[in-house]
Amino acid sequence: MKKIFLITLLSVMQLTLFAQPKDTSGGPRMDPKEFQHRMRQEMTRVAGFTEEEEETFFSLYTEMREKQRLIGRQIHELKKTKPQSTKDFANTITRIKQLQVEMSQVERTYYKRIVSAIPAEKVWLVMKAEDEFHRRMVRGKRQKPQPQQ
Repeated sequence: MKKIFLITLLSVMQLTLFAQPKDTSGGPRMDPKEFQHRMRQEMTRVAGFTEEEEETFFSLYTEMREKQRLIGRQIHELKKTKPQSTKDFANTITRIKQLQVEMSQVERTYYKRIVSAIPAEKVWLVMKAEDEFHRRMVRGKRQKPQPQQ
């Protein structure tokens, strides 16, 4: 009797594991390229970029984000591997903090370049639009950007 109960219990547990949805956000995952495209549309719309401003901004912005992504990967790798000693833990933490500062410096450098090429007001609007776009995506409100009027 115990064997039957155990087998039944394991079978039910296994079925419930397979029955879990793959994406818990409530909807289909968005393709990263689609995400970038929609974010760019939203940022352009909110800032009211001209074609030239849009090209200038996004060439610098894309370059900045790529450098930040590389630094982020280094941080991720450091966090994946558990250090072996107290000294290694301290060194890893120090390196992670150095990389975080480096990431911030990259952003500061690029935003100085961007503000010298595009009006600061538009850059500020873009920063707000990016934050709001990410907030909406995290909340799961995958609304299409409103058409530009």
